[in-house]
Amino acid sequence: MNNKRLSFFLFSIFFSFFLTKEVFAQQRMERAEAFIVTAMPSYYKVISPAKMRNGRVAVIVQNKTLTPIRGKFVDEFDKNLKFITVKSDMEVSVEFDFNTKKRFFFVPLDPAFQKIVLNIGKSAYEIPSQK
Repeated sequence: MNNKRLSFFLFSIFFSFFLTKEVFAQQRMERAEAFIVTAMPSYYKVISPAKMRNGRVAVIVQNKTLTPIRGKFVDEFDKNLKFITVKSDMEVSVEFDFNTKKRFFFVPLDPAFQKIVLNIGKSAYEIPSQK
């Protein structure tokens, strides 16, 4: 009987270790197939894709605030690529050519917020509001 208890105990420890390791790995490497830019009341959260396919990338902007968001996508030379409006508790998806040699940004215009850089391959990151 003690053999069964010991084997069950060892199995429980191994299973708990494996499950805990898997959960932490998923939290550490939060990624998506597209950029997901989430507007929260006091910050923006960005989940970036691990890699890009065919030079095109999709960006999903989610609005978790109580007001509509108006913004634009620009490149590093401030060339306007696309303007969007996202109503409260909604999301908008856009797709455009993405050159990894350039930097691209989402710029919230109303309500105003700092530029949000879109980095491919970076794990999830947050941009707090500047005071």
